[in-house]
Amino acid sequence: MEREARRAEWRLYLFAILQCFLATLAGCAIAGAGFATTDRELGEILLLTGSLVSWTGNLAVLGRLAIRVDEGDV
Repeated sequence: MEREARRAEWRLYLFAILQCFLATLAGCAIAGAGFATTDRELGEILLLTGSLVSWTGNLAVLGRLAIRVDEGDV
């Protein structure tokens, strides 16, 4: 019983880490497009958008994880 609870806890944390990695990867892809463009204004917009996507995604994932931990799912 305790082993299953531990396994579920690890699965929850690993899934959160994977989601953070994917959010960061999406942000990096968008910011990378900012370096590929020759238009300066568009490049700045893409760089800021990439940062925003990365930060927002990571905060959303960690916020959901904190709520689940607070509710006792872990």
